[in-house]
Amino acid sequence: MFKLKYILSSLAVLVVLAGTSFYTFKDQLSQYGPTAKLTTCMSGEPSISVEMYSLPNCRYCRYAKTLLDQKGAQVKILDLQQNPNLRHNFLERTGGKTSVPQIFIDGHHVGGYSHLKSLNRKGKLECYLKCGVNKNC
Repeated sequence: MFKLKYILSSLAVLVVLAGTSFYTFKDQLSQYGPTAKLTTCMSGEPSISVEMYSLPNCRYCRYAKTLLDQKGAQVKILDLQQNPNLRHNFLERTGGKTSVPQIFIDGHHVGGYSHLKSLNRKGKLECYLKCGVNKNC
Protein backbone atom coordinates (compact mmCIF):
# COMPACT_ATOMS: atom_id res chain seq x y z
CA MET A 1 0.00 0.00 0.00
CA PHE A 2 1.31 3.39 -0.94
CA LYS A 3 0.58 6.49 1.08
CA LEU A 4 0.52 9.62 -1.00
CA LYS A 5 0.43 13.05 0.55
CA TYR A 6 -0.19 15.95 -1.78
CA ILE A 7 -1.91 19.26 -1.61
CA LEU A 8 -3.75 19.44 -4.89
CA SER A 9 -4.90 22.41 -6.85
CA SER A 10 -5.66 20.59 -10.07
CA LEU A 11 -8.86 18.73 -10.87
CA ALA A 12 -7.29 15.30 -11.16
CA VAL A 13 -4.03 13.56 -10.51
CA LEU A 14 -2.79 10.67 -12.58
CA VAL A 15 -0.44 8.34 -10.82
CA VAL A 16 1.65 5.99 -12.87
CA LEU A 17 2.43 2.69 -11.17
CA ALA A 18 4.65 0.03 -12.72
CA GLY A 19 4.77 2.09 -15.89
CA THR A 20 1.48 0.74 -17.23
CA SER A 21 -1.42 1.46 -14.88
CA PHE A 22 -3.06 4.83 -14.66
CA TYR A 23 -5.36 5.71 -11.78
CA THR A 24 -7.41 8.83 -11.35
CA PHE A 25 -8.13 9.36 -7.71
CA LYS A 26 -9.78 12.76 -7.77
CA ASP A 27 -12.82 11.14 -6.14
CA GLN A 28 -10.68 9.61 -3.39
CA LEU A 29 -8.99 12.87 -2.62
CA SER A 30 -12.22 14.83 -2.49
CA GLN A 31 -13.62 12.19 -0.14
CA TYR A 32 -10.58 11.70 2.12
CA GLY A 33 -8.76 15.00 1.82
CA PRO A 34 -5.17 15.54 0.70
CA THR A 35 -3.95 12.24 2.19
CA ALA A 36 -5.10 9.19 0.27
CA LYS A 37 -4.13 5.56 0.33
CA LEU A 38 -3.64 3.80 -2.97
CA THR A 39 -3.53 0.03 -3.29
CA THR A 40 -2.53 -1.77 -6.42
CA CYS A 41 -3.04 -5.26 -7.73
CA MET A 42 -0.14 -7.39 -8.74
CA SER A 43 -0.22 -9.03 -12.13
CA GLY A 44 -0.94 -12.71 -12.07
CA GLU A 45 -3.83 -12.47 -9.61
CA PRO A 46 -6.91 -14.49 -10.51
CA SER A 47 -9.19 -12.69 -12.90
CA ILE A 48 -12.33 -11.03 -11.59
CA SER A 49 -15.64 -12.61 -12.63
CA VAL A 50 -17.95 -10.54 -14.82
CA GLU A 51 -21.57 -11.54 -15.43
CA MET A 52 -24.04 -9.72 -17.64
CA TYR A 53 -27.76 -10.37 -17.88
CA SER A 54 -28.68 -9.79 -21.49
CA LEU A 55 -31.18 -10.17 -24.31
CA PRO A 56 -30.14 -11.03 -27.89
CA ASN A 57 -31.53 -7.92 -29.63
CA CYS A 58 -30.45 -5.37 -27.01
CA ARG A 59 -28.07 -2.79 -28.45
CA TYR A 60 -26.95 -1.59 -24.99
CA CYS A 61 -26.05 -5.17 -24.15
CA ARG A 62 -23.84 -5.24 -27.26
CA TYR A 63 -22.27 -1.89 -26.29
CA ALA A 64 -21.55 -3.16 -22.77
CA LYS A 65 -20.09 -6.42 -24.08
CA THR A 66 -17.88 -4.51 -26.53
CA LEU A 67 -16.57 -2.19 -23.79
CA LEU A 68 -15.86 -5.10 -21.46
CA ASP A 69 -14.15 -7.01 -24.29
CA GLN A 70 -11.97 -3.96 -25.00
CA LYS A 71 -10.88 -4.01 -21.36
CA GLY A 72 -9.96 -7.68 -21.63
CA ALA A 73 -12.73 -8.97 -19.34
CA GLN A 74 -14.05 -12.49 -19.71
CA VAL A 75 -17.81 -11.92 -19.62
CA LYS A 76 -20.31 -14.63 -18.76
CA ILE A 77 -23.50 -13.79 -20.67
CA LEU A 78 -26.71 -14.78 -18.91
CA ASP A 79 -29.26 -14.71 -21.73
CA LEU A 80 -32.74 -14.17 -20.28
CA GLN A 81 -34.45 -15.17 -23.53
CA GLN A 82 -32.59 -18.45 -23.93
CA ASN A 83 -32.96 -19.35 -20.27
CA PRO A 84 -36.20 -17.90 -18.79
CA ASN A 85 -35.45 -19.72 -15.52
CA LEU A 86 -32.84 -17.02 -14.82
CA ARG A 87 -35.54 -14.33 -14.55
CA HIS A 88 -36.25 -14.88 -10.83
CA ASN A 89 -32.53 -14.82 -9.96
CA PHE A 90 -32.10 -11.74 -12.18
CA LEU A 91 -34.83 -9.79 -10.36
CA GLU A 92 -33.51 -10.85 -6.97
CA ARG A 93 -29.91 -9.88 -7.72
CA THR A 94 -30.79 -6.53 -9.29
CA GLY A 95 -33.22 -5.46 -6.58
CA GLY A 96 -36.18 -5.60 -8.97
CA LYS A 97 -34.61 -3.79 -11.92
CA THR A 98 -35.98 -5.17 -15.17
CA SER A 99 -33.85 -3.43 -17.81
CA VAL A 100 -30.90 -5.05 -19.51
CA PRO A 101 -28.00 -5.19 -19.47
CA GLN A 102 -27.38 -5.61 -15.76
CA ILE A 103 -23.72 -6.14 -14.99
CA PHE A 104 -22.03 -7.77 -12.01
CA ILE A 105 -18.30 -7.46 -11.38
CA ASP A 106 -16.85 -9.79 -8.78
CA GLY A 107 -20.41 -10.56 -7.64
CA HIS A 108 -21.28 -6.89 -7.06
CA HIS A 109 -24.06 -5.23 -9.03
CA VAL A 110 -22.63 -2.22 -10.88
CA GLY A 111 -25.74 -1.42 -12.93
CA GLY A 112 -26.41 -1.14 -16.64
CA TYR A 113 -24.50 0.17 -19.62
CA SER A 114 -24.70 3.84 -18.57
CA HIS A 115 -23.17 2.96 -15.18
CA LEU A 116 -20.47 0.90 -16.87
CA LYS A 117 -19.68 3.76 -19.25
CA SER A 118 -19.52 6.19 -16.31
CA LEU A 119 -17.09 3.92 -14.43
CA ASN A 120 -14.93 3.79 -17.55
CA ARG A 121 -14.99 7.58 -17.95
CA LYS A 122 -13.91 8.01 -14.29
CA GLY A 123 -11.06 5.53 -14.72
CA LYS A 124 -12.55 3.03 -12.26
CA LEU A 125 -13.61 0.25 -14.62
CA GLU A 126 -10.10 -1.10 -15.20
CA CYS A 127 -9.47 -1.07 -11.47
CA TYR A 128 -12.69 -2.99 -10.79
CA LEU A 129 -11.82 -5.53 -13.47
CA LYS A 130 -8.32 -6.06 -12.05
CA CYS A 131 -8.86 -5.77 -8.31
CA GLY A 132 -12.59 -6.07 -7.61
CA VAL A 133 -15.23 -3.52 -6.70
CA ASN A 134 -14.26 -3.05 -3.05
CA LYS A 135 -10.62 -2.14 -3.65
CA ASN A 136 -9.17 1.36 -3.71
CA CYS A 137 -7.12 1.57 -6.85
